[in-house]
Amino acid sequence: MYLHIKYIKEEDMRRMKKIVTVLMALSLTVTGMLGSGMTAKADSCGGLAEEDVYTPGEDEVIKDPLLHWAIRSSMNAIKSNVKLTADMVGDKSVRNISFELCSHADDFADWTKPYWIENLEGIQYAKSATMVDIGYTSAIEGKSIKDLSPLSALTQLDILILKQDGITDVSALKHW
Repeated sequence: MYLHIKYIKEEDMRRMKKIVTVLMALSLTVTGMLGSGMTAKADSCGGLAEEDVYTPGEDEVIKDPLLHWAIRSSMNAIKSNVKLTADMVGDKSVRNISFELCSHADDFADWTKPYWIENLEGIQYAKSATMVDIGYTSAIEGKSIKDLSPLSALTQLDILILKQDGITDVSALKHW
């Protein structure tokens, strides 16, 4: 009798394992199907809102308003009126700096403030940055990033994406 009970328990265990395996597979399949149709939409590119952009103060190391926004974004401080000092920009949390002006200029048709990055001054303090992605500045006629030398100080940088920025001279990055 003891062997018979053990046999039933082993058989039940195998069935349970099969049932659990099938349920897990179904769960992952359904979750994947539901998640594939989800999208996030911001009011404008990357959640950028004009009220979150302001002219940095005289005592701040980042002078460009949109670069200021991008660095605050990497610190999760978009809505705050943060004064960016060299120590703050150099904080270990500032690892991914990203700003891509969408190719949809109509997103910014009502803006009264500049909505492109031209000046990288101050980014050199972001010593922990591993990724910098700044794009589409040249979508605005006559605008471009002219001086890349602040990027040369970013020794931890693994990824640098500068696309459609009207850049004509990359000599400041020759060591990179």
